[in-house]
Amino acid sequence: MSNLSINSKCIKCGSCLSLGYDFLKEDREGAIEVKEGTFLENDSVELKSIMEICPLGAFEYDKSVRIESNKEQLEKVKEKLKNWKGIAHITAENIPFDENKYQMNMPYDSGSSYTYSSDNAALKAAEDKFYNIAYSKIDAFILQVISQYRGEMLLPYYTYEADTNSVYYKENLKIKEMLSQAEKLSKKDLCSGFSDFDVNPSSDSTYKMLKKGELVGDNLVDSVHREFSSGSYSGLSSYRMYFDYDETERYAGKGLFGGDKYVSKYCYRSLYEAITELEKDLRSALKYRKDQIQNHAVEVVNALIDTYNKKAMEELNRKLDVL
Repeated sequence: MSNLSINSKCIKCGSCLSLGYDFLKEDREGAIEVKEGTFLENDSVELKSIMEICPLGAFEYDKSVRIESNKEQLEKVKEKLKNWKGIAHITAENIPFDENKYQMNMPYDSGSSYTYSSDNAALKAAEDKFYNIAYSKIDAFILQVISQYRGEMLLPYYTYEADTNSVYYKENLKIKEMLSQAEKLSKKDLCSGFSDFDVNPSSDSTYKMLKKGELVGDNLVDSVHREFSSGSYSGLSSYRMYFDYDETERYAGKGLFGGDKYVSKYCYRSLYEAITELEKDLRSALKYRKDQIQNHAVEVVNALIDTYNKKAMEELNRKLDVL
């Protein structure tokens, strides 16, 4: 509770911040906020300055709010710190996997020239090319999708920077703010850096493996590949129905009796249809393994959250003992 608040007239001009008062803060969107527990006297210089500097009268002062003593405020802050529950566990709903959301960098092949002596030779060349540029790289395509999912949905859980939306960074800021309030309200000579709070699970092996893609990455590829291979038409030869060839006649000189001689030459056409069908089948396999991918991600993330919560609680208890 505070006896100073900001109404909807605020246009985020930042004039009030120029006063340098520590009870004002700016969020990520530039909106100005009054810190919880701010109590100003009716005749204080701070209140007068705030009211005068705002061009739109966005600050409101509530005289009915009782100004609590430092001791009362400190006890409330300590109670909040004692009741800190940690970061909540996530569920699959928090990190949904959508197999169609992420890109597969599928190759493109426009077909061959007329160099083959038979249609079978052209189709065999098409199959070899399809295998080399696409079918043999199935694991890489699967990993691309899972890695993009990990990078988008799980990034806040295996990073520790402000610009990655790290859950640990944000939670530490909340705790640090409460510790700073307690430090200002306490009459004790607290140790240097009392309000510092820099806890994260980055030393944990799970954190490192998730960041490298060894978890929610490489370890899931085999499972999705097996799902793909279990399909009735997933073998290399199954994609031959999507290959096509063309025939032309090429001049081959003079014949035995002096007439012009022509021979048939064959090419294979674009592999686009076969490659598109392969991508479709891979995305289908990813869809069938959706629950496994999500559940594994939830398990890994919640293990990291538990690690953070344990370390943070231990550090918080040390701070409370000092208070």
